[in-house]
Amino acid sequence: MQPVVSSSPAHRVYDRYYPKLERHAKRLGLANVRQLWDAHRDQIEHLKRQDYIDSQLQTEEYGEAPLPAPFTPPPVPPAPQAAPKLKTLAAYLDLDKVRHLGCAEIETVWRLRHASSQSSLCATIPSETFKQMVETARAHPRFVLPLPTSISHSPDSGPTADGAPTKKPSGVSFHFIEWAFPSPTAVTVIMTHLAEFKTKGEFAVPHTAITHHLELSRDKGVVLLQGAVTEHMGMSVEEARWLLMMLQKFYGGVGAPNSEPLGGLLEDFTAGNEAFNIQKLVEEAERIR
Repeated sequence: MQPVVSSSPAHRVYDRYYPKLERHAKRLGLANVRQLWDAHRDQIEHLKRQDYIDSQLQTEEYGEAPLPAPFTPPPVPPAPQAAPKLKTLAAYLDLDKVRHLGCAEIETVWRLRHASSQSSLCATIPSETFKQMVETARAHPRFVLPLPTSISHSPDSGPTADGAPTKKPSGVSFHFIEWAFPSPTAVTVIMTHLAEFKTKGEFAVPHTAITHHLELSRDKGVVLLQGAVTEHMGMSVEEARWLLMMLQKFYGGVGAPNSEPLGGLLEDFTAGNEAFNIQKLVEEAERIR
């Protein structure tokens, strides 16, 4: 039965979409809109909790412009229709030759392989450290990382009258990260400006994409990281490297002595818990720098 029409703004919106909700409920085999609401109650409650975290990110002032509202991150992003084929480590190195090298030599070869590209990122991670990172990432595949604006490599405006260097404005920007596990030998991470993600959701364009190659993890004890920063996305290579350092410390540090704050922040964010605190996140990032 069609509800009674009300003149209030909330009811006008409800009246406008009621027929569509009713049709959707019938397509799902439900009797009415109330059953549709009940079927999605858990998801609705999750999104309400996520809205609380979202409101903190909008109201906290760390030198970043207020973010557009309202926005609720989708709980599970849809898979891309046609994802590009992921390159394996063999696309970058001759694995038969590399397997005869020591870890220090592999690291040197890996860095030289990417030295010609100014936008590339590369690193080596001990397998045991990466094992802890992956364990944490599977439990907490999404998170936000703070980036102090002082990390930027842009030049200072020059010295002051007394010869002292000019201090850059202090502040923090936030970046949304997401892990994925596309194959047994590859683990990826994408990083997106939080403001971009909040306004465009699944259509947001990442500023940095990272692939961890696991082909040498078992026999050489090392994971090779390779990635790139997208040009004209407001992110420098230096800033991306700092985020990668934070990523390793947040995800690789869980379980270490005095790591309870790290684990607590990850758990609160994943659960959409109201206890998640942006100020604590920034303080923890400063502590582990």
